[in-house]
Amino acid sequence: MTRVKLLGSTEITGEQQRFDQREVAFTRLGRGLLGKDTKDRWLGESPDPFWRILYAYTRKENSLVWHLRRAVDGPLKPETVFTGDPEETSAKIKEVAKFFGSSLVGITKLDQAYVYSHRGRNTDLEDGRFGEEITNCHKFAIVVGYAMDYEHINQSNSYYSDAETGRAYVEVAKIVVMLAQFIRELGYSALAHHFRQEEVLHVPLAVSAGLGELGRSGYVISQEFGPRFRTGVVTTDLPLAVDSPINDHIQDFCNYCSLCAETCPVQAIPSGEKTVVRGVKKWALDADACMTYWSSDPEKHLCCALCMKNCPFNNR
Repeated sequence: MTRVKLLGSTEITGEQQRFDQREVAFTRLGRGLLGKDTKDRWLGESPDPFWRILYAYTRKENSLVWHLRRAVDGPLKPETVFTGDPEETSAKIKEVAKFFGSSLVGITKLDQAYVYSHRGRNTDLEDGRFGEEITNCHKFAIVVGYAMDYEHINQSNSYYSDAETGRAYVEVAKIVVMLAQFIRELGYSALAHHFRQEEVLHVPLAVSAGLGELGRSGYVISQEFGPRFRTGVVTTDLPLAVDSPINDHIQDFCNYCSLCAETCPVQAIPSGEKTVVRGVKKWALDADACMTYWSSDPEKHLCCALCMKNCPFNNR
């Protein structure tokens, strides 16, 4: 009999295999595996200047987040600074993350199951590292969340909500880059992970760190903001005390609520029961359908936040 492990409200039913980043839906889209038209619409010239500077697909040098790719790592201070016991250190690090602008922050051990097995972002193609095996032996993961503006997200689908999503990605990238730099100045190894340069899976780490619960929509849902936040991660060897996953019965609510599934234009969110995916019992999303829909009308939008907008936990 398989022993079930609980990660907050999420059931781990078997061995969790590392995921290959080359199979991420964004990468599949960029490689043309979701169709040439979908790729061309996504990577082509958007009519919206906010999209162009926030997502870095054309004239990348005009995008701050493209430059932040190069800032995820850096040199260590030669001597380590005594930071107190792990509880004190964790409290200080959370204060620093909040100072840099985070809305949520939690700490967990870095489970190797949540480190991608191979590099597979489209940006890795630029660096000649596509398909390279990933090794990250850090002990801890600091997960930060940045809340998005309620009114802007509620204008989905539109370039208004697309811009808010992109702005949040840039803000959380800045936070984790600065936090990793701060830790390296204490003399401890630290690597930032954001949506343009990452080695880890944000969602399970955010659940492990207690930021929220895994919802039907595939988002982490917090009591404070519902699914309306974006995450970044810093992995490090700085000795830290870890937080615990939470169970505020959000998944129990999701069991009975299927509003996100009902309002999804392409039924990418299941309305039925959970299934087991790579050792985790969850609602399995059709990511390819989701990505294909995002770029279906590039004159109006290139993202979608309808499930986020319509979630009952989407609090002001």
